[in-house]
Amino acid sequence: MWSNNEPWQKGGSKEGHAILAYGYSGNTIYWWDPSDNSNHKASAAASYSALKARGMTFITG
Repeated sequence: MWSNNEPWQKGGSKEGHAILAYGYSGNTIYWWDPSDNSNHKASAAASYSALKARGMTFITG
């Protein structure tokens, strides 16, 4: 994920890093961003759009 493509951030740098989806409720996805150890939430549509813009990889376990 590029930092400036995160669904909760407008603008910003083009630093690439991983984010982790840790839950959902209805149409909201909850994210943890390890780059600044912060939690965020975004709609499923906004999350998908942001991830699709720069490629995506899903790892489940």
